Amino acid sequence: MSRLNVYHEKTLVGYLSEDDKQELVFSYSHDWLTSKSAIALSPELPLCEHLFEGNYVESFFENLLPEGDVLDFISQAEHISPGNVFGLLERFGGDTAGAFSILPEELVPSDQLHYLPVTIAKIKQWFIQTKGVPLNIKGEQSRMSLSGAQDKMTVFIDANGAILIPLGSAPSTHIIKPSVNHRLDIPHTAINEVLIMRLAKEIKLNVAETRYDSDLCAAVITRYDREIDKQGNIKRLHQNDLCQALGIPSSKKYEAEGGPSLVDCFAAVLKQSSQPAKDKKRLIEWVIFNTEGVLAFDESDRARSKSTKRIYKVYKQKHKGSGGYVNGQTIVLLLLVTSSITVPVGFFFYMPDPALKQWDKEDKRLKKSGIAKKDRPIKPERDSAYPTKTEIALGLLKEFKVAHSLIKIKGVLADAL
Repeated sequence: MSRLNVYHEKTLVGYLSEDDKQELVFSYSHDWLTSKSAIALSPELPLCEHLFEGNYVESFFENLLPEGDVLDFISQAEHISPGNVFGLLERFGGDTAGAFSILPEELVPSDQLHYLPVTIAKIKQWFIQTKGVPLNIKGEQSRMSLSGAQDKMTVFIDANGAILIPLGSAPSTHIIKPSVNHRLDIPHTAINEVLIMRLAKEIKLNVAETRYDSDLCAAVITRYDREIDKQGNIKRLHQNDLCQALGIPSSKKYEAEGGPSLVDCFAAVLKQSSQPAKDKKRLIEWVIFNTEGVLAFDESDRARSKSTKRIYKVYKQKHKGSGGYVNGQTIVLLLLVTSSITVPVGFFFYMPDPALKQWDKEDKRLKKSGIAKKDRPIKPERDSAYPTKTEIALGLLKEFKVAHSLIKIKGVLADAL
């Protein structure tokens, strides 16, 4: 029975093989289980002497592979069935998302990393002819693989800006993504991706460094799952996407196709996080920014769009145990309004003054009990440490004007969830 070895840098992590039904099975190596630096592949594949099989094994490894047209192309080019996850990883598992590389038994990670210098013209040729996958390289093969359906290429870019193709198990540092040329309804996607990433950075979201390369006509993205130490060594960083963590195949990653809902995603993050409050806040921020790309309102701004309603539904999800809301404070949004869309350009978590909140609650209780206003406690002064929603919105607007002085503000809409 053929077997693939899973490595973390040069350390053997475990073994991937197929059973009699051609379903994937995985087990950790003894050396990895006894290592102080050992980490589990995913939450549902814990470190133990066990032969893992089923959805979580399939989903972890299958979600390392491309999808759609890219998967169809490499499958046809290499004469491997699109559903043959084992065979595809045997050929393309050397440089995947996250911390691990997957290699045939006869190959082992080398102290000497191998890279192939390439020209911009050659990279463009690969995107035209092979969807960005460097096939038919003489000698040692490129074994890169990234999930998703869009054409992309992983490369190593050195300190001088030279571009090289990783060979074998050598790690990459950047991703090159050209525009989607076969979709006339979404032109200039590479430029758009760079602009969106920069907008996300401006509003303090943690995003990868991204730039547009006019020679490549593509977005160049620094990999967030790679780190270069002081000695110049490239370190792979562990990651799971939500499909891997939840045991969901890439074919069902979207909710409309039977995939996880936002409630499922929140539950998974909160279950596995070592800092749930911080990660909950980060996930809310990403949902707001990333849902449909924009938050759209009708012309009168009276009705929330489906996108906003979906956020609101998750945000106000009831906690069955306490009866309270799962996701704490109100969010104040600053929205940049155009004739057709409303884009969030800033948001802040609103927290009411605790003393005022307590006074208001007590005042209502006493009023309901028939206590006259003159006999009820006097309303305390508001603590300036707890700004009102209006003050928050004006503060966000001021920050936006300072950062984007060339944009003329004709109108402001602040909303809160």
